[in-house]
Amino acid sequence: ARGMKALRRLGCVDQGGALRRRTHPFYDHGDYFNPGLLGTRDDVVLGMLEHMEESQSQWPGSVTIHFKVSVVGVDLAQRTVSTDPSVTNDPFDLICACDGKASVVRDSAAQQFPGLVVTPREDEIMLYKTFNLDRCESADNDIPSGWLIHEGPCLFARMPSGGALGLCPVWDPTDATPLRSYVPPRFMSYITPEEEAAFLTRPVNRPSVGFVASRLTAGCVVLIGD
Repeated sequence: ARGMKALRRLGCVDQGGALRRRTHPFYDHGDYFNPGLLGTRDDVVLGMLEHMEESQSQWPGSVTIHFKVSVVGVDLAQRTVSTDPSVTNDPFDLICACDGKASVVRDSAAQQFPGLVVTPREDEIMLYKTFNLDRCESADNDIPSGWLIHEGPCLFARMPSGGALGLCPVWDPTDATPLRSYVPPRFMSYITPEEEAAFLTRPVNRPSVGFVASRLTAGCVVLIGD
């Protein structure tokens, strides 16, 4: 029950089905008949906020929430935080840092605890190629090994129509090879020449996107960071 409640907070359409099939369609990222396949970081943030607001209502005066504040400094030893523009050394019990790549909280933790492993580092943000599998194929059973880039891991999100979206890691940031050369043509029916051309000329330096997008198109590149 707690798991389904958490999925509801994240905006998942069918909590029971998500637990059984491990698919997570979201109404917020698509229409009623074709909900989005993947959630975003904002879904997680808002789900956590709802949970904290429930706690706040149960114990009035005992829980204080500051949402969407800009952190400019953290003292983890004293458990105080300074936020923009004027609050300094404010005591805290929990910080949920959702500030993307340029994270003051993460950098402060790395400086104050040198043994702490902080990821992702700038050169470790993962690039992914995306592609749509043919609607009549199954992402679970019909893809022999060796058809995917570098024969590495591939992430799938099944579509309500029976197809699936694939994400393949790109180990070399300069790799501009279209996935077409690694996957049989029937899996690439939704790749257009324009998409392929855009993919071949895509910029890959200085990635800044912090989470996988909810509306992915075949042939694009997404970045998965923190």
